Amino acid sequence: MFLISVKSISMRTFPFLNRSSELEKLNSLSTLTEPSLAIIYGRRRCGKSRLLQQFSRSQDLYFLADKQSSSLQRERLASDTAKQLNGFDQVNYPTWESILTQIDQRMPTGACLILDEFPYLASNSPELPSVIQRLLDTNRIQNLHIILCGSSQRMMLNLAMGANEPLYGRSQLIMKVRPLECGWIRKALKYDSRTSIEAYSILGGTPRYWELARNYDSIEAFTKALILDRDGILHDEMRRLLLDDLNDSSLAISLLSLIGNGCHRLSEFASRLGKPATQLTRPISNLVELGYVRRETPFGEDEKKSKRGLYKIADPYLAFIFRFLEPNRSRLEMGATDQIYKEVEKSFAHHAGGIWEDLSRASTNRIAIGGIEWQSAKRWWRGSKDREIDIVCESVDRQHLLIGESKWSDSIDADRVLRRLKKIATQLLIKSNQKQVFALWHKGRAYSKGELHCISPAKVLDASEH
Repeated sequence: MFLISVKSISMRTFPFLNRSSELEKLNSLSTLTEPSLAIIYGRRRCGKSRLLQQFSRSQDLYFLADKQSSSLQRERLASDTAKQLNGFDQVNYPTWESILTQIDQRMPTGACLILDEFPYLASNSPELPSVIQRLLDTNRIQNLHIILCGSSQRMMLNLAMGANEPLYGRSQLIMKVRPLECGWIRKALKYDSRTSIEAYSILGGTPRYWELARNYDSIEAFTKALILDRDGILHDEMRRLLLDDLNDSSLAISLLSLIGNGCHRLSEFASRLGKPATQLTRPISNLVELGYVRRETPFGEDEKKSKRGLYKIADPYLAFIFRFLEPNRSRLEMGATDQIYKEVEKSFAHHAGGIWEDLSRASTNRIAIGGIEWQSAKRWWRGSKDREIDIVCESVDRQHLLIGESKWSDSIDADRVLRRLKKIATQLLIKSNQKQVFALWHKGRAYSKGELHCISPAKVLDASEH
């Protein structure tokens, strides 16, 4: 068995990273003169609770719900409130209406009532959203800003945007807390730029995963201990994620497994699962909506009309899980952690290269390559692998076309890359007035060689922090 090497920093408080935009929105909400409602959602472990705790002021009330009965939840809320309002818990509150109106009457004007993990409350008290709606609509809430937060993206989105839901149309703020950008992992784990990219290709942008990984002294150590080991904290995290958001996760797991192992078209899913493609359209759309899968279309084609779309796993952690863990789940259950990790090492560069390619495309609108500002990039392909370009995008003024390649390799022949890009570029439908600019994203340093601009990991990470 492997030896876990744990860093001495394991007990140190994990830093609060970025979220400046989210904090600005919450601060703006708290300054409104009228009572308001905010709905905050996002997948588990992305830092929603940490964000709300960071935002919370001395006059605000933060309550973390659990799965206890409604009466016990109200007792806990009353007890927490009593820490700010003396004697508040000396009264029995038989209904949600009674406790919410009392909190509103006694809390300072402009204070926020933050109900975290709201789905737990709503599952035990289905009437609660209607109660909040009625209190807001009848002006019985006069002082408070109410913030509802939860990890069940499906439920929270339905609360905010379901036309038949009581809270529909009543939110002043609906905000999704997304995974952090890749640049912040370098600050969190104190790795160099290359190692940060490799760590990101396993953990993605989920702050809690970074916090757990920071306790280990290498990528190998945290990958074995947290993910591959059958008792690792993140070993079954994927299943918990999907259960949060889907009534039935079995079909979603099947679809993600197929994508993780090389199937990317709806027709392939239908053939492998023995189902009509029409039965899979909605399930795959749900995975796209939740941010677990994305649909790629070639540069220059209409996303809605293109018939050449490919489905890819959008999250690096899930991509790692469905490429390396799920196909080997039985062996890992038998304790073959070291053996599986050796197999991971053999093809890890290819996996990391795929994530690096995604990061390369995402960086184009943040880096002034050749002194030019660029739009978001897409991939372009036409049939065979030798007719594919990793990165294509137009400049903001549409006068230039960026054509690039992404390579996660130590040895790169830059001249050969440039020749290949120029050759394939002739197959693109290029506007006659556009000048071509060529770029290479690679593991080495940033530099320019003739017509080729080389972009380094450090430059991509720096750009993603802004």
